[in-house]
Amino acid sequence: MLLGADPSVNADPEYLSDLLEDAVFEEARYFMRRAFIPKLAEARIRKLGHLRAAAAVLGLSAKTGVPDAAPDPAISDLAEAKTLEAILQSYHRRESEIKQTLSAAERPEEAEVAYRAWVDLSLVFAEKFCDRYEAQFPALNPDPEARLSEYADFNEVFAALKAGGGEDSALHRYYSRLFKIARARGK
Repeated sequence: MLLGADPSVNADPEYLSDLLEDAVFEEARYFMRRAFIPKLAEARIRKLGHLRAAAAVLGLSAKTGVPDAAPDPAISDLAEAKTLEAILQSYHRRESEIKQTLSAAERPEEAEVAYRAWVDLSLVFAEKFCDRYEAQFPALNPDPEARLSEYADFNEVFAALKAGGGEDSALHRYYSRLFKIARARGK
């Protein structure tokens, strides 16, 4: 029932393959218009692992494991970025690429690899962004009321950065959200 239907009722491989693609699509599009939260992404990865196992049992996939993701060069770009602008641009560019990969994913393992890359990237980004923000705006403390689920529009955040930031800006709200992600990781 993981695929949304009982395979014993209709065991047609094409039908089951369509169900698998629909289930992968549903999981892969979860963060397309939501704030990316690494802990929630981990839950999506686990569900995709269950879908991958179901596909293997049903004979829909020859793959049973997930290939290791190659080292992401965007993480090196983030490490080398010196300004908030460069950090934001590097992250946003790679995030867009990952979203495209997720949009095109048809198999669970494709979406799993993309989500793992996004989790790794977002954690490095949160730490790097917070470090740079705190150096640039040492008098501003994170807003304790910031919600992890608050979606931040890249253009608004970038415009707030160009305007100089400030405590009431989209940039500060974004920092406050990222601070919670970085702190949850032990920053």
